Amino acid sequence: MTNEERNILQKKIDKIHEYFIEAVAENRNMPFEEVKSIATGEFYLGEEALEFNLIDELGDIETAKEYLKKELNLTVISLAKYEKPAGFAELFGKTFSEYFFFIGKGIGSELFESRKTSKLDIIA
Repeated sequence: MTNEERNILQKKIDKIHEYFIEAVAENRNMPFEEVKSIATGEFYLGEEALEFNLIDELGDIETAKEYLKKELNLTVISLAKYEKPAGFAELFGKTFSEYFFFIGKGIGSELFESRKTSKLDIIA
């Protein structure tokens, strides 16, 4: 990458970062500068995110369901699981890795059995 290309890419990344900070500030009702000071690119543990007002509370799926019931005045929450259909590359990669895992397991088993037999022969 040339310096010119690197500078163009960096400007785009900086602009995306600014959009991200603006969105977080708006959605969390926080001052832009406050969000900017913590938007360093690092990830935060749940407790840290709570401390920085980036999340409302800590919990599991049941906590989330109860929160939604309360906030939306619902009695029942139904969840839908979305799974992206596997494309050719994913299917090929999975098949390929499973095939070699099977072969690797077979080779490993053979080596282990070979060593086990050799040790028994030496001991006997």
